[in-house]
Amino acid sequence: MYRIKHLSTCIVIMGLCFLVGCSCQGEVTNDLEAMQPPITETQQDSEQNTQTDSPEERTVIPEVIGRPYENTFGNNEDAKNAWDMIVYDGKLFLGSGDYGRNSGCRIACYDLVEQNWTLCKIPDEEINEFCIIGGKLAAPGIDPRGDWSLGNYYVYENGEWNTVRTIPGGIHNFSMVEHDGLIFAGLGVLEGQTPVAVSLDDGKTFNQVPFYKDGEPWCVQHSDNDRALNLFVLRDRVYAVIGPDECVYIYEDGCFKYVTEWYNKIGFQSSFWHPRSHFYEAVTYHDTLYLATGYLFAVTDVEYLTFISMEGSFVWDLYVDNDTLYVLTSRQGENGEFICSVYTVNECGHTLLFCFRDEIPATSFAVNGSEFYFFLPYSTFISEQRSGCVLKYRIE
Repeated sequence: MYRIKHLSTCIVIMGLCFLVGCSCQGEVTNDLEAMQPPITETQQDSEQNTQTDSPEERTVIPEVIGRPYENTFGNNEDAKNAWDMIVYDGKLFLGSGDYGRNSGCRIACYDLVEQNWTLCKIPDEEINEFCIIGGKLAAPGIDPRGDWSLGNYYVYENGEWNTVRTIPGGIHNFSMVEHDGLIFAGLGVLEGQTPVAVSLDDGKTFNQVPFYKDGEPWCVQHSDNDRALNLFVLRDRVYAVIGPDECVYIYEDGCFKYVTEWYNKIGFQSSFWHPRSHFYEAVTYHDTLYLATGYLFAVTDVEYLTFISMEGSFVWDLYVDNDTLYVLTSRQGENGEFICSVYTVNECGHTLLFCFRDEIPATSFAVNGSEFYFFLPYSTFISEQRSGCVLKYRIE
């Protein structure tokens, strides 16, 4: 398993480091500004300007609307975390699970009108991403509980989650995008197969996409290095990011062709802080790709990445709603509490919208107009009362 995502352990380490005043260089530190990524040649003179407000003037107090995973997954706190959140059709959806320890998966649903929670069990070990496929809410299945001959994704229709099992060899389905009538699935596959499959018939069937690097066909070795962990669309082109070296491929003429490597161009603040490790959030907004890796990057050309300084805060999540890009960050305050902040971001910089303080940092969020929803990850060692809470704040 490539991904490091034991988030409860991460929060414990963060809290202990603060209490003893330690600085674990390269992993956990209270001086987050010291952890900003080295500026490469492609990033020099490209850091975006910032626009800030006083946190004290914009501090709010969200309300708790539930703890949907409190009585699920036994003592596996990692499985109780909401890896992704989305508002769709008047409901708030949360993905959960832990495909490393195989505790099963539940998609939590909060009806925004009825204000009640329901849990739906699906035949998978983890939901890490929600997306829109064919105009419907969908979720790739990272580790289906069926045999390895086919991979899964799940579509929400008529109030139910339906299983679509049509991806040959899709042992792990990490990411999905739809573009120009095609559906792409980023996979972890067996040796000899390629890590992206494409459907030309609305998901009824999928076929492997050939990969080429330097003009030579690429042969998958069935390892973590061969996984398509992220797919995205930028300026009307589909890209796949493969493995820990962050090799970027572009889709053209029916195949994926190597473009560049992000290994030394993109920084991860620390996998102790970030639950997704290389499963970073990628959002396209106004012809720019924004990446939340613990740091924030903007990309208009995959050869060049722009680092956006967030004043030492850890960047957790991104969300687009009503043509506005929101960014969720956190940093540790002087008294040990976490200051969670929501910013709006555009090509000119970023502006603080509001912030709140809590014992545990909010690690994922969703937006619905003037309503904001946050998830506090499970770490009962730090706070049994606040672990797993879903928060709501409405801008008046």
